[in-house]
Amino acid sequence: MPIRMAPRTGPSTARRASARLEFLLAFLFLAFTAWFGSCRLGSDEESAGDSSFVTFNYARNLVEGHGLKYNAADPAPTPGCSSELLLRFNAAAISLGVNPLIATRGLSLFSVLAIGLLLGLVGARVVHAPTSTGLFVGSAAAWGLMVMPETATHMASGMETLLFSLLHALVFAWVTWAVARDPAPDSRVIGVGALLLLALVFTRPEGWILALTYTAALVVARIPRGGFKHSLRECRGVIAVALLVVVVMFCWRQWTYGTLLPNAYYVKSSNAIFGGTGSALPGWTYVLRFAVLRLVPAMLVVGLAAGVLAFEARVWVPAIALLAPSVLVLGLYSRAIHDSAGGFRYEYPLLLPWLGAGVAALLALSLRSRLVYKAMLTGVVFVFPALAAPVRPALWDYVRHPRSNALKWVDDRGPDNALSRAGHDLADARLGETLNVLVTSAGQIPWYSRCTAIDWIGINETGLSGRRALGIEEAWRTIESKRPDVIQTFLPPAVAADSTRATDPNFKTKLVRSTLAGRGWGLVQHWDPERVEQMAFRQMQWIREHCVFGAAYKRDDASDEDRWVFLYVAKDSPHRETLLGVLRDSKRADRVSDLSRVFPIDPRLLAE
Repeated sequence: MPIRMAPRTGPSTARRASARLEFLLAFLFLAFTAWFGSCRLGSDEESAGDSSFVTFNYARNLVEGHGLKYNAADPAPTPGCSSELLLRFNAAAISLGVNPLIATRGLSLFSVLAIGLLLGLVGARVVHAPTSTGLFVGSAAAWGLMVMPETATHMASGMETLLFSLLHALVFAWVTWAVARDPAPDSRVIGVGALLLLALVFTRPEGWILALTYTAALVVARIPRGGFKHSLRECRGVIAVALLVVVVMFCWRQWTYGTLLPNAYYVKSSNAIFGGTGSALPGWTYVLRFAVLRLVPAMLVVGLAAGVLAFEARVWVPAIALLAPSVLVLGLYSRAIHDSAGGFRYEYPLLLPWLGAGVAALLALSLRSRLVYKAMLTGVVFVFPALAAPVRPALWDYVRHPRSNALKWVDDRGPDNALSRAGHDLADARLGETLNVLVTSAGQIPWYSRCTAIDWIGINETGLSGRRALGIEEAWRTIESKRPDVIQTFLPPAVAADSTRATDPNFKTKLVRSTLAGRGWGLVQHWDPERVEQMAFRQMQWIREHCVFGAAYKRDDASDEDRWVFLYVAKDSPHRETLLGVLRDSKRADRVSDLSRVFPIDPRLLAE
């Protein structure tokens, strides 16, 4: 019986087998990354930012036909949400009956995976590496993002950070594609760019700066092909579209809100009510920390890879041009107050171009030296996460219950914290928008209670936003004119009607002093301390004179001292008896803590 010889395997057959293996590994790696990210969301399901619920309120009012309003009863639209694009995504989720917090977290998880794959595919296209290798390296990039502690924070927050990161990655990929093409940008390139730039400028207020700087980067990056004038002629269509997009955004903002300024929240750095400390660069410490911890290491890795590859000078001009916009915007962030900016919320999306450069360099190495490529890829996949992991990595806990850990975050109950408990209690009064609440935290309480909220720093009230100068008494008269039924605050009442800041025992407590110093609140830290104290004490006096105690809710984020969210009910509120009945019967409120340990005069003693 003759022996059949196995057919010889040629180079093309081996390449196809290698590509199939890379496709399979990329799919498995991405699936594992998605599972790991879902488990991280399950672990952080209580970490939703209160500010995300502000956008949810806007989205719900839009769905219910009230327009772009914080409160359904507001007389005109107000620019109080962080992202118009995320607002519309949340509105779509609400209209489909989906909890917007769950929808936003799902979008954020998807964004991390999509960013990795996008950068891998574009990198493979630019350096002419196989698509399979690009997908595999892209899945490694997604894994690298997923294990960063900041990513877990942003996925759970319900904010726009990862959506903005994805849009930034898409714009970066589009510009890279336009640079790598030999022909001048045609109608297809211009059309794709118009859509991406439009989405970018409506995702976050600083999006228009990135849109214009990336357009300039495209012009600079194509200079080596024929000089500056030639590049300018080639890119004139893209320049026109970018300018048109920015003009459309500002015109829409003026037409919709009556102002070119973005979210009133961004006015607080130069607040005409509370002043400022005079710092020209109030956010420089955050920017410096991000640069040292994240950007400089990324620069070193990309630089070392470029050195190994020995890039020619014609490659450096486009590379520097494409990376410059992120560095420029990072510098501009030092001009902003970094309030509610945990996990480098502002700076985080600016890592994406450097991640993309690293992916491209790794793919170029795969063509030059498979040994070096495999060594660096192994470092990305195994070594760096292991070095950054705590002594007890979360992965070991996740694998014990892989299904339940991955699905915990889709629970529709929402976070359980002091603000949400207060919001649910006010909802039990069933007063809806007829209930007026003066809020210090503008998210969860209005979302759960459906009340008409008055934000004392002006998210929905231009008169309190600090865009025009008001004295403290004038600002408080504006608040009084809204006739609040409930005051939500972190402060106790003043001890007596005739007490002063110098004599009031409650005002002099450690808790009040640390609150006024801006513990964890970047805005207060950069305002005039005298004006902040005046407003705080004016609020404490008003509570003492016009309110009765409603309920206290223990803050879950208390560290070295006890803190509470207080609800006080106005004596002249037409809903007083209903509100007091609900709050005094509440099973959510804190009835155990001894408030007299913290305050000389217990807030619970504030009665009729």
